[in-house]
This record gives sequence, structure tokens and C-alpha cells, in this order.
Amino acid sequence: MFCPRIHWRSIAILNLVILLGLCELPGGRAAAASIPWPQWGGPARDFHVQAPRLADQWPADGPRKLWSRPLGQGYSAIVADGKNLYTLYRTGPEESVVALNAADGRTVWEHKYAAKPDASQTGEFGHGPNATPLLLEDRIIAAGFTGVIACLSTADGKVLWSHDLLKEFKGSVAGFGYSSSPLAFGETVICTVGGKEHGAIAFRISDGSIVWKSAPFSRSHASPLLIRVGGQEQLVCRSEEELIGMNPGSGEVLWRARCTGNFAMTPLFGEDGLMFGGAPEGETGSQVLRISMKDGKTVAEPVWNSRKVNLGYWNAIRVGDLICASIGSNGTLLAGVDIHTGSLKWRQRGFRKANSIFADNKLFFIDEGGALVMAKVLPAEMKVLGETKLLEEVSWTVPTIVGTTLYARDKKHIVAVDLGVPSPSPRGQG
Repeated sequence: MFCPRIHWRSIAILNLVILLGLCELPGGRAAAASIPWPQWGGPARDFHVQAPRLADQWPADGPRKLWSRPLGQGYSAIVADGKNLYTLYRTGPEESVVALNAADGRTVWEHKYAAKPDASQTGEFGHGPNATPLLLEDRIIAAGFTGVIACLSTADGKVLWSHDLLKEFKGSVAGFGYSSSPLAFGETVICTVGGKEHGAIAFRISDGSIVWKSAPFSRSHASPLLIRVGGQEQLVCRSEEELIGMNPGSGEVLWRARCTGNFAMTPLFGEDGLMFGGAPEGETGSQVLRISMKDGKTVAEPVWNSRKVNLGYWNAIRVGDLICASIGSNGTLLAGVDIHTGSLKWRQRGFRKANSIFADNKLFFIDEGGALVMAKVLPAEMKVLGETKLLEEVSWTVPTIVGTTLYARDKKHIVAVDLGVPSPSPRGQG
């Protein structure tokens, strides 16, 4: 299935459509139709994607595998335009931004560059790269483990501009490496920087020039998010201590809310104004804030917080009034958490540190051990529809769905599987 590329200027239109809710899916979720997977979290950065009808059950050996090939280390998720896939990986002291043919996985081009980790950066979980690139019409913007961000041509991988966030802007990279995925807004791409001088910086997509620099705040591993509050577009960034709401056009800080945790996930925001900030065990734990406009100013009011609903470096996804995520210090309990109260509506063991996406009214996730699972999310339970061993341990990358194809990777391989409804066999055959 071919999905046309989106011009980078159209990302602004897409974000506006998402924020305004001009095209709504069942359950009040807002998204734009017929778009590729351009960024971290998918089209709307919430891990939901529109898809055609997908199979409701799998054969005993799982869905049909289309292709598989070796790929270097890293946790960078896969972005896709329907023709090519793009991601990052590491081989020794070098990182690569790579374009692969979506149909067969062959390399279209790759850009290699030196990315030797700093001595202070732990190798306990490898040396990434961790962040997911941002795919635009004719260019891709990728951030590596050491904080180097580069804008490349999607045609041939030629570098159009680049910045070293540490050396140029005295930014910070946490012990597990730079992990924050870039975000497009209008003519700019926004990156978190951290450090004592700037919390975030907006670069002009066309040439990499600086549009604005925000006030300083520390940098977590979480990626920034665009939301809309009372008709106002806002950028939400996460530091080690706070959730911070900003003007995405200027970097002006609009609000702050205490929310601790460096190893934390990108916040989730709903049309009801509820924002879920998942975090590991810490001072605040995970929490929900109600973001609203009062007397012309944005207010972030606590709804609940819980140290029991703790998350690490895997994602969470909202399905209706439930937050679905692996919780616990080791992510061993997959749970449905009530967005309004923080109570657990259901829980299921057997899946560790699940990374999830939602398509065709079904939850698809890959757990740490490499199991691919398809499930139905119900108010009081999660019903597993299919399960198969797909990847090797450790599998910590969120999968991607384009059309009926799911793309996934572990630390050694990348694979494509067909989730579509099988075609009926001709009469008299099979």
C-alpha cells in the first residue's frame, strides 16, 4: 500500500487538524486520515493509527512474515512513508541513519557518522541510538545518542544541516543517552536540549537556523508533545522535575507542574483536558493533571497521583477512559488504569515492559521478550486474540503499522509482518 509523503509544511497543517479535532475517530480521538507514520508515536504522537480491517485471529505460527533482515543496535522506532522505512542504528563507534525499502527491507541509502559515547554514559542498556526520527516530505530529521541532530534528504541521505546540542548549546545528555525525538511545528523543528542555558530550541526546518531558545530546564528522556488548550496551541516538555507548558512559536513558558522522573514517558493528552504523566517510582509517581484555561491563563490542576502506577522506558496508550501500560518497577504487570481515578480496572501478568500501538480497535504490543500480541481492550479486562514469538530479547522498540503491515525491531533484526485479513483460498484449493 502506498501512502503519499507529507511536505514538511504540511506537518503544521496536520498538527493543526489534530489539535482542532477536524477529523475525529470513534471515542473522540482526533487524527487526520490517509497519512504515513511520520514521527514518534505515529500520526498524532499518541500511538493510535488508522488502518484498514486487520485479522481478528492468527494462525498457530502467527501472522505471515513478509521479510526479515539484520540491523545494528538501537531502540529508535521506525518511521514510514509507504515506500521507504527510516530509522537509526549503531555499529561500534558509529551510528547510521538508514532508509530501507518497505517492500523487501533492502537498503536504499544510509548515512554513517562518528558517535562515540561519553565516558559518563552507561553501557548497561547499550549505546542506542534511542530517539525516533521525524519524517517530512523531502527530508528526515534524526537525533543520535550523543545529542547530534541532523537534517537529511530522503532522496539520498545527504546532510542538509546539523547541530551538536551539547557542544553548541551546552546541552545535557543523561546517562542512557539522548532519547528525545524531534517535533515539527510550523516551519520549525523543536528539540529538547537541557542544561543551564536552554531547555528547548526551535530550528528552522529549511536551513537549521535558530528561531527561538527557551528558558533553561533539565532534560529527561521523554519527547515533547503538542496539545491544544482553550483554542491555544501549546508545547509540553518534560524535565527531570516538571511538566512544562510552552508557547510553541516562541518558547515562552505558560505553566509548570511538579512531576518527577528522568526515565519517563511522553505525556498523553485527551480532549477532556486530562494529561497523564507516567513516571517511575519517585517523589510524585505517575499522575494525571487537568489542563484548562482560566481567566486567560493555563492552569494545571492535579487529579491524582500514584507511586503504584509507575512506568519506565516503555510507552503507555490511552484507550477510552483507560491508560494501558506495563506498570511496576520491572514492568511485569500489564494494566488498565482508570484515567479519572488511577484505580486498576484490570491487570494481566505474563508480558513485561510492553510497547503498544492501537489500530483497527485492537491493541498490538511487543513485550521485552519479543512476543507480538494482539488484544481487545474492554472496560474490565484485556482479551488476548493472538500471540506469537516475533523478536529476540531485548525488544524495547515501539512497533509501527502502515496499512496492514507491522514493522518491528529488536537489537539485531528488523522484521515486517502482514496483519491483514487472509484472502480466501480459491475453491478446490488449500
